[in-house]
Amino acid sequence: MARAVFAAFDIPEIRPVTVDFGELVPGLTLARQFDLIAAGMFVTPERCASVAFSVPDYTAPTAFLVPAGNPQGVGTFDDVRDRALRLAVLGGAVEYRYALDSGIPDPQIQQLADQQALLLAVADGRADCAALTNISLKNALAGAPGSPVEVTPGSFPVVGGRTVVSAGAFAARPGDDDLLDAVNTQLRAMQGSGEWLRIAQPFGFGPDNIPGPDVTTDGLCGS
Repeated sequence: MARAVFAAFDIPEIRPVTVDFGELVPGLTLARQFDLIAAGMFVTPERCASVAFSVPDYTAPTAFLVPAGNPQGVGTFDDVRDRALRLAVLGGAVEYRYALDSGIPDPQIQQLADQQALLLAVADGRADCAALTNISLKNALAGAPGSPVEVTPGSFPVVGGRTVVSAGAFAARPGDDDLLDAVNTQLRAMQGSGEWLRIAQPFGFGPDNIPGPDVTTDGLCGS
């Protein structure tokens, strides 16, 4: 999506920089390794204090990676808490906070580096389940045919009695207003014209992943 956004501004080359998910914000704001985070990062009030988010790029429900047959009947963070299960999450991802806010003790939570590590932890029995977006987990499973795991149906988590809408966006350094304005203009145009869906569908996204008018960056930041 970032390539499509910047192609509209005749930027000939994008240089991807690969880092662990938990290093994205420090790499942007402190080390200045890159100019934009394009990793599907969810917009949260905590992150809004450190980076400037674009308009929402997509919404995605949370799901769980579980052993085939889902023997523990996992479907929510409350299930993980009530069954005292071992949960794997992506280091730096919002699922860690969802888990803590749902009352899952920190010692039961494993923070791992990438999606492959989540899959292996569940497949090998080192974790009872893993939490991430349904799109990301399905993508990881598609790359590992024959793995003895499955992905549960996705839903937006309920934390503290409130449904948390998970929406991802691009992120820039605070003050990079020209860059962010350009991204916002093109992203809105692509979502409105159908170009966004054409690009995203091969990666498992559908019409339901396009943010509705009520999903805004200000709202997600708690403003």
